[in-house]
Amino acid sequence: MVKKILVTGASGMVGRALVSRLLIEGYSVVAGVYPGTASVFDDIQSPSLSIKEFDINLCDWESLLDGVTDVIHLAAMVHVHKKSEQDWEKFYQTNVTATEELCRALLTKHVRRFVFLSTVGIYGDYPVTDENGELKINPVNMYSKSKLLAEEAISRILDDQVSWVILRPVMIYGPGDRGNMGRMINAIKANKFVIPGSGENKKNAIYVEDLVEIICRLLEYNDYYHKGYIVSNQQVLTVNEMCAGICHTLGKRIRVPHVPEFLLRWAGSIADLFPRVPFSSTTINKLTVSSDFSSYSTIQSLLGIEKETSFTEALEKMGINN
Repeated sequence: MVKKILVTGASGMVGRALVSRLLIEGYSVVAGVYPGTASVFDDIQSPSLSIKEFDINLCDWESLLDGVTDVIHLAAMVHVHKKSEQDWEKFYQTNVTATEELCRALLTKHVRRFVFLSTVGIYGDYPVTDENGELKINPVNMYSKSKLLAEEAISRILDDQVSWVILRPVMIYGPGDRGNMGRMINAIKANKFVIPGSGENKKNAIYVEDLVEIICRLLEYNDYYHKGYIVSNQQVLTVNEMCAGICHTLGKRIRVPHVPEFLLRWAGSIADLFPRVPFSSTTINKLTVSSDFSSYSTIQSLLGIEKETSFTEALEKMGINN
């Protein structure tokens, strides 16, 4: 029997890459997209793909799950620039309540497997361990707090009745990236990026195709469920190295200036007072701290994945110089 996979949030960067890969692998795919975004799949003509437009806060999960064997839940509220209590209500509704409702429907419809995309942000901006060497849970923003609550709901509601797995990726980047890496690339292209401090703080990320490979492997393995896993490429780069790689791929000699960290932190604290300013103290903090979770990403070795996409190769695949 051909497995039928529901992918929520399918119109996003991860969703688009995942749907394409699942079709190649021979799955039947239901691409769940937010109303008005179905056009991202206009270039895919496949009898194995059906597109459903719905808002996860308003949908009838049970009808959407008819005939579905596996669910990959990517849909989430991710970005709100200046956050308020009203925004927390939106985060909670979209990331927690909708996930709870989906989980209850999974039980009713006897779905086989559930893959949930969370965030490494539940541990904070950088890894901190306790006296036993375990990573401390320390969500620092509304997004990561809501994802942690969603994780707890999944474990509580599904227990061992559905095979579930939680993936906690670091920064994801790839074609069409509108996140941190995409903004960094565009800023460097426009000669508007500055390196905070020395630029020697370390960062790691995961290329979208590598994340998709992990998800596809999990659909065929039975041994790694009822757990959460940090997901990261093993390559670790400093901000300086990232900038150099981007400039090299662009084929330009771009001088990216350094700005003293204390000046950026001061600017961030001032920006917090003005809702329309497109950065904040949180943004500055992410740019200035070292954040390396690569040693905690064990899922690749468990699944027998030996290769990953290098940063240079990823930039070329993204076509950033077009």
